[in-house]
Amino acid sequence: MFKRILGSFSDSRRRNSRTAARNNVGGYRRRLRHEHLEGRHMLATLTVSVNSDGSILPNDGNLTLREAIAYVNRDAEPLAGDLTHITGTFGQNDMINFSTDPADGLNGGRILLDDFLGQLTITESVTIDATMLPQGITLDAIETEIDPTVPGGQDGLRVFDLGGPETFTLNVTLAGLTMTGGDLRSYGGSLCGPFGLAA
Repeated sequence: MFKRILGSFSDSRRRNSRTAARNNVGGYRRRLRHEHLEGRHMLATLTVSVNSDGSILPNDGNLTLREAIAYVNRDAEPLAGDLTHITGTFGQNDMINFSTDPADGLNGGRILLDDFLGQLTITESVTIDATMLPQGITLDAIETEIDPTVPGGQDGLRVFDLGGPETFTLNVTLAGLTMTGGDLRSYGGSLCGPFGLAA
């Protein structure tokens, strides 16, 4: 009896093996495995919340345009207060936009550049986009100007410095911004750095 049972079991295994062989075309069997995908990060989006300009205060809960640019440049590290206006992970081609809350007063507003701190310097690829503001926003470098028509009347500010006239590989996109008041005598009063610029 035991031999008949064992023989029946062996016959069953042989039949199953033949069936499996027929189902595997050409004898090919695909082994299950997982594949590593490339790392993907949501780029940082920084939302400017005030129209003032001044020194970097990384934990005051207000995000100025100067602070946003400094964080994108990795010149400063945002703390908890300013992180409330930042989403995603800093990388390449981060995005700076502007609050649409009427209480923040940015729609149709003006940001006067601090004369002591000077121009806004960009050293990393970034998009600064104000198109969510129906009336846009103005960046003004004229704060301490006396008389731009006479020698010495210039306040010496430009709005953006993108590295000067030499070749570089930054990709900077500016949208929805009005720049005024820049009157530096050399290389561009509104911005300096013509290469790789989309405006």
